[in-house]
Amino acid sequence: EAVRGEGATLIDEDGHRFVFDDHPDGELAPRDVVARAIARVMRQQDGRPVLLDATAIPATDADARAAWLRERFPTIDNAMRER
Repeated sequence: EAVRGEGATLIDEDGHRFVFDDHPDGELAPRDVVARAIARVMRQQDGRPVLLDATAIPATDADARAAWLRERFPTIDNAMRER
């Protein structure tokens, strides 16, 4: 939720920002709306996950974005590194 608030987007396996299909605020919609949209898309994708795309977060380059993510959201950064 916090990463979405910083500018990350939710996309399906086709790269579509699907939350706008359910609410005009897209990823900034209320938590319950976003959760239902995620569940709906995962059902449509036979259980495959949706993606949290942080590439839209302003940064000078990918390394700067990675450093920002590591500093601001260390738990998410650690989880991504374990995969």
